[in-house]
Amino acid sequence: MHSVVHRWPAVIVAGMLSLALSGCGSLQAPVPVETAAAACVGWSKPKNATRVTTAAYSFLLPKSWVNKTNSEMNTSGALSLYADKSTMKTSYVDNISVTSTTVGTNMSVKEYELALVNEVKNGGFTVVKFSDPVVHTPISLGGIKAAYITAKAKIKQPKVTLVLTVLGVTDRQNRYAIGIGSLAGRPSTKAAFLKDLRCSWTWAD
Repeated sequence: MHSVVHRWPAVIVAGMLSLALSGCGSLQAPVPVETAAAACVGWSKPKNATRVTTAAYSFLLPKSWVNKTNSEMNTSGALSLYADKSTMKTSYVDNISVTSTTVGTNMSVKEYELALVNEVKNGGFTVVKFSDPVVHTPISLGGIKAAYITAKAKIKQPKVTLVLTVLGVTDRQNRYAIGIGSLAGRPSTKAAFLKDLRCSWTWAD
């Protein structure tokens, strides 16, 4: 079964970016807890994985995350997006399984920041700069109801450098993040990605 690849119109990406930058409110949060290690005991890199490759990126993904249909995606999935360097167009492959819905958050700004930095690293990128995190009022993103944070992040990948506005939807039990940004020097080209952060591993060959 082949991966399902669709085109995502730029207006949708732009709308998501607008959403990420609009509306701001403070949330009550507990003292920062800088690790969720207890929740990740026994987790490791998936043994059965498949590779999703473009001219710019190569991701090693659990097979259960790939080949979701649109119908399945609407009820139990989410989107992983990437910029295809060869065409400079934004595409997505629906390859992430979402197994539960977040109804709130108890994470501090520091925890959000750490989760999002880990998200970038898990994607095979190097974090150059991460700054100005702002926690916003709760929203619903793809059926996941939670608070979200925006922050500025400059990251490196072997072939491109992205400057991102990072939108995270997360709590301590269910962590998700999506980045919306542009290829360096190509401000009209948007790139985004969404990954399950409940436990972390590095995607590598």
